[in-house]
Amino acid sequence: MRRKVIGLNRSFALFLAIVWCAAGTAGIAVAILDRRPLLALASPFALFYGVAWFRVSRRSKLLTWREFMMPWRMR
Repeated sequence: MRRKVIGLNRSFALFLAIVWCAAGTAGIAVAILDRRPLLALASPFALFYGVAWFRVSRRSKLLTWREFMMPWRMR
């Protein structure tokens, strides 16, 4: 059974989404400017995680592993 995310928890999910997306974007920018290939590999994962938190905030429920790993297969 999936848990509902309401109130302050939903706001915190939105905050986490913003932080993770900002960190991923900053990581990509630093990787390009300073030529750091390892950071360029890790930063898209931060963006993906941020988008997942946006989905939690928008849908008001926690994601299952299947929804997290394959969002294109969910309705």
